[in-house]
Amino acid sequence: MKVLRALAIAFSTYSKIPMPQFEWTKEDMKHVISFFPCVGLVIGFFECIWFSIAVKIGVGDLARAIIAALIPVFITGGFHVDGFMDTSDAIYSYKDREKRLEILKDSNVGAFAVIRLLAAAGLAVAAMSEIRSVSSMQVLGLGFVLSRALSAMGVLHFRSATKKGSLFYTASNSDRIVNTLALCFIIPAATVLMIIISPVPGLMTAAGAFLSFLFYRIMSYRKFGGITGDTAGYFVTLCEVVMMILTAAGDMICR
Repeated sequence: MKVLRALAIAFSTYSKIPMPQFEWTKEDMKHVISFFPCVGLVIGFFECIWFSIAVKIGVGDLARAIIAALIPVFITGGFHVDGFMDTSDAIYSYKDREKRLEILKDSNVGAFAVIRLLAAAGLAVAAMSEIRSVSSMQVLGLGFVLSRALSAMGVLHFRSATKKGSLFYTASNSDRIVNTLALCFIIPAATVLMIIISPVPGLMTAAGAFLSFLFYRIMSYRKFGGITGDTAGYFVTLCEVVMMILTAAGDMICR
């Protein structure tokens, strides 16, 4: 029952998929972060289903790519995109650290957020249009699991920039040892499966995820003094666009 409650909270928090409603307790929150990658598994599943249907009925590359790029947004409700936009505004404000943290909390959308989002969306659609094989799409599907597992690992082990907010609350109420052990299984398992399914795209996509994670850590500490919920959303969005590009590049190499 505790596992099911943690799973339901994870999907209620990180997706728009309807879940049973109940009162959350601190005990329920202990293992929620371990189930964050399950949201990525659902996204990957629908990406592969859509790809198979689109190819079978002859949907054009552009239409297929646009819908594929939007599937993560449909399932999450743009949860991570919001963080991507807020973080983009803060980074390119060229203000000091305290001002950047204030910008993260500002609900207004700045020009840099829009510009970066349009660039990310354009790259995502372009990359998706170049993925032609089922195996490459399966690799990317597992990439959505990997990006969230890495993000969860960051929540557990990276320094929080503030002592409040949803990310700090999640980290403070998580069982660090159990969650870390779970993620230490999920991350290598997803990586190995990606490489087994299609070696070149799998290796390139996994490498992109890990390099994005390294960039995320360096950038967050340098710009904000640690991570926040918004920077975590920034990482997931950035990581997934990078993985899309590298999956497409690997697919092109194999053709």
